[in-house]
Amino acid sequence: MISRVKEKGICLSSNIVNEELFVEKKAQCQVIYKHKDYIEVNNTKLKNITQLLAILLYK
Repeated sequence: MISRVKEKGICLSSNIVNEELFVEKKAQCQVIYKHKDYIEVNNTKLKNITQLLAILLYK
C-alpha cells in the first residue's frame, strides 16, 4: 500500500515521533494524521477506514 501511496503522490505524516513511515509533505498532496479514535486527511476527520482507502486509492 505504501508504494501505491507514493505512486499517487500522497504524503503520509504523523503526530508520532520517530515513526518510520513519515514522508515529507509536498505541495498538492494528501496529508494524513492518525489519531486515537479517528484519521484526519487534510483537516477532514474520518472515522471509517473505508473512506481513507477510497481517498488513497482513487484520488
